[in-house]
Amino acid sequence: MKFWRTFLVVLWSFLGIRKHSEWQKDKQNVSILGILLVGIVCTIIFVVGLMFLVYQLVPTTHG
Repeated sequence: MKFWRTFLVVLWSFLGIRKHSEWQKDKQNVSILGILLVGIVCTIIFVVGLMFLVYQLVPTTHG
């Protein structure tokens, strides 16, 4: 359950629409190390997803 809460905190941060009062509550319930690890994993997934999308949409020329 704590991982899920940390994951939601990171997703709200990605969107940038978290209320300050909610952030204060979250700050007491999650660890900074958890936020860091989940943030890095989410960032990697986001970047790889964008790379995959661009690879699928942009035609490549060979030769």
